[in-house]
Amino acid sequence: DMLVDLLEREGFGDGFDFLYFPYKFEVGSPEGYAFVNAVSEEVAAQLAKHFTNFTDWGVPGNRKCTIGWSKAAMGLDANIHRYRNSPVT
Repeated sequence: DMLVDLLEREGFGDGFDFLYFPYKFEVGSPEGYAFVNAVSEEVAAQLAKHFTNFTDWGVPGNRKCTIGWSKAAMGLDANIHRYRNSPVT
C-alpha cells in the first residue's frame, strides 16, 4: 500500500497497471526494489524522469531511487505471466 500511495501522491496513480513489490515477511520490511509497469511508453519516461534520484519516501532514510528497464518482461501480460507463480517468502 505504501508504494501505491507514493505513486498516487506523486501524480502517477493512473500511470501504472502492474506493481510487484517484494517484501521480506521474516523481518517486516520490503526488499528495496519494485517492478512498475507503466501504461504507456510516455508515462514510463515520465516515471523514470520523476523518480530518478528520488528521496522523498515519507519514511526516515536517504536512499536515492535508481531506475532500470526490465529486459525479462515488459507489458502487463508479460509481467503477469512472469510473476503469477512467484514464491512468497
